[in-house]
Amino acid sequence: MSEVVVTGAFNTRRTARSTSSNTQTITSEKLETIRQTNLNNVLAGKVAGAQVRSQSLANLGAETVVRLRGENGLLGGTDALYVVDGTIMPSNADINADDVESYNILQGPAAIALFGPDGKNGAIIVTTKKSSVDTSYQKIQNKIDELKIKTDSISVLYNPLTSDYLKILKQTSKENRYAKYISLRSSFVAQPTFFFNVAGYFLKVGDKETGLKILSNLAELENSNYELYKMLGYKLKEIGDNEGAISAFKKVLELRPLDPQSYRDYALVLQGAGQYQQALDMLYEGMTKSYSEEMQRMYAGIEEIFLTEINQLIALHKKQLNIKNINKDLISPMPTDIRVVLNWNMNNTDIDLWVTDPNGEKCSYSNRNTVQGGRMSDDFTEGFGPEQFVLKTGIKGKYKIQMDYYSDSQATIAGPTTIMAEIYLHYGTPNQERKIITLQMKEEDEGEIFIAEIVL
Repeated sequence: MSEVVVTGAFNTRRTARSTSSNTQTITSEKLETIRQTNLNNVLAGKVAGAQVRSQSLANLGAETVVRLRGENGLLGGTDALYVVDGTIMPSNADINADDVESYNILQGPAAIALFGPDGKNGAIIVTTKKSSVDTSYQKIQNKIDELKIKTDSISVLYNPLTSDYLKILKQTSKENRYAKYISLRSSFVAQPTFFFNVAGYFLKVGDKETGLKILSNLAELENSNYELYKMLGYKLKEIGDNEGAISAFKKVLELRPLDPQSYRDYALVLQGAGQYQQALDMLYEGMTKSYSEEMQRMYAGIEEIFLTEINQLIALHKKQLNIKNINKDLISPMPTDIRVVLNWNMNNTDIDLWVTDPNGEKCSYSNRNTVQGGRMSDDFTEGFGPEQFVLKTGIKGKYKIQMDYYSDSQATIAGPTTIMAEIYLHYGTPNQERKIITLQMKEEDEGEIFIAEIVL
């Protein structure tokens, strides 16, 4: 475990409400900076929602106890549950902080999900430096990781194979990783996917500054390559760097002003940055612009996707918009329980979006309208897409998102296709949720690929 502190919050969706859980992880590197030997004292001031108190014991002096999420815990009661290397221990167990490798703090339903009623007041899961990866602690840790995924409304299923250079970086100590990247770079200088994947790794482990520095190399490889700028823009959009994404997609629009996707991509990152009027004007221009006969043939039906996004923007930000130039016949609220859009950066690429509902019915280009009301946009067999799935009112259960990838029909400097999946719950409403996933294809990729799963 190389990160200093990792904090994650996630939601468990219920039938009529949502409840929040929280996990926090602190590693031995952090523990070494805290001059305490008693683990309970170490927790004081280091864990959100944790109260460390001293209580008197008859004839035995005093001991410290930990209570999570306030005086009464989650469901009312006493102290947090201690689990040391997989074994439940009393809260006053003599645990020396010097022996601790790391600990996880579970609060809320997450603790109950793992330990039942015993976890009603939260759980402190400790792994010591002597523990083995084969101990029951590791099994509990695996369950924690599964819980973080399962309690999220949108779960990522795409799991790309790890490249050899990423395996090398993972085996390198934190302080030496950037130097290792520099030594590897000379062997991959002509491969944009190397910079894309390595930047993604640094971003994943929390080193945003280094990740962005490496990601910027994509634009430097070839200044006039729109595919590289799309790759860059997708990743920046995924990590929430709206200003950087605006620069990338503005460059794409300059390079490809005759593509409707150029206007759409630029408009959506303007919206993400809070520039709602500019976004609306750009979307409307992209939808109503006169394109060449070739573009009109390739992207017949793309207006449906523009129209969905225009009405979402108006529904959420109408008070901040001047809509006098928008055809009033086109304005109508279009809230949907589920919306999925696949975008890609390579021209002449054929990708099909599939969404399977809880009843097992698959919505695809060959079954564009499902019994439950799901609808797939027109199938674009060449060009840039995108493809869109919408479901106005969904039934409860799991929805599986897949794509059928037919591979690239041409080789370019940008390498294999980069795909950006935009997944929304309650699209066009104040409760809208969004997850963006970038998928970097490999040359050998082809056929059915799982992307994510949605739970309504």
